[in-house]
Amino acid sequence: MVRKRGNPNWGKPDMQAAPVVPTSFEDVVKKLRLSPAEYKGSARLKEWVRKNKDQKYIPDDLLKLWGFEVKRGPVNFLSTFGAQDGIVERLPALPTELGFQFPD
Repeated sequence: MVRKRGNPNWGKPDMQAAPVVPTSFEDVVKKLRLSPAEYKGSARLKEWVRKNKDQKYIPDDLLKLWGFEVKRGPVNFLSTFGAQDGIVERLPALPTELGFQFPD
């Protein structure tokens, strides 16, 4: 019997939709039972944001509203583009942090 060569699934779409997982911010807002209109006046949310602003995704508008300055790094850069908290925490360090220099 002649054996077929190559991948029989080559060219076929195999992508499955990634599960939609709420961010830590969305979890906290849900636990506090806040609507977007109530974010500004919530002392508990503001305290959580103060503690987690450098590690977790928080909407930029809310950070600006409360005057929080964020340390920019891989977590904040990626969360700007919608990466979930769990995904970002597993990423390796930036090449520049490991001493790699990009060519000019």
